[in-house]
Amino acid sequence: SSAVKRPVYQSLKIMHEINKIQGHAPKKIFVEMARTNKPDLKGKRTRTRQQQVIELYAKCDEEDVRELKHQMESLGEYVDNKLQSDKLFLYFIQFGKSAYSGKMIDLEKLMSGSKVYDIEHIYPQAYVKDDSIINNKVLVFSEENGAKQDIYPIKTEIRKQMSGIWTTWHHVGAISNEKYKRLTRSTPFNEDEKYGFINRQLTETSQSTKAIAQILNEKYPET
Repeated sequence: SSAVKRPVYQSLKIMHEINKIQGHAPKKIFVEMARTNKPDLKGKRTRTRQQQVIELYAKCDEEDVRELKHQMESLGEYVDNKLQSDKLFLYFIQFGKSAYSGKMIDLEKLMSGSKVYDIEHIYPQAYVKDDSIINNKVLVFSEENGAKQDIYPIKTEIRKQMSGIWTTWHHVGAISNEKYKRLTRSTPFNEDEKYGFINRQLTETSQSTKAIAQILNEKYPET
């Protein structure tokens, strides 16, 4: 997962800098390990993002997705590579709309890297580093993201306005059960949930440190 990969990449960058400054690898490397129970192992995603969008649109009225299908076809033969962009993938599974207002998103602006649009984390990152595109990421206008800040649950006015659209998305499988629950929930986090967030972060830290130790052991066998 992204949460596990990021500290691995950062650690390798640090090692590269140390080697560059010293002119050689360090004599010893210490990796502090987190103590946790073994994490649950989840299966890897087997369907490509393109396949996921195609299967989603097959459940919808042709008239509703005709233009979106045309837009996806216009991306060319490397469409699945382009759909690795979370913003672009979210655009298609959100039917070209902002998840917080229902306003249409301009595909050309989105693909040009316009700052008009942002990826928003439903569960704020101040609480949990959940980068799951399936359960915690939505595409919104930047102004909508800024207005939400680190507040959870989502504001009542947004939930009321978007209730029908979210329900439709959930019905056709555009958003997961978990994402739907996070979007529509009206109560703040309780203490048990906050404690659970801490445990999850410890699990991710444990996975990262194990991966770092293994990679460094292979990269510097004499250390």
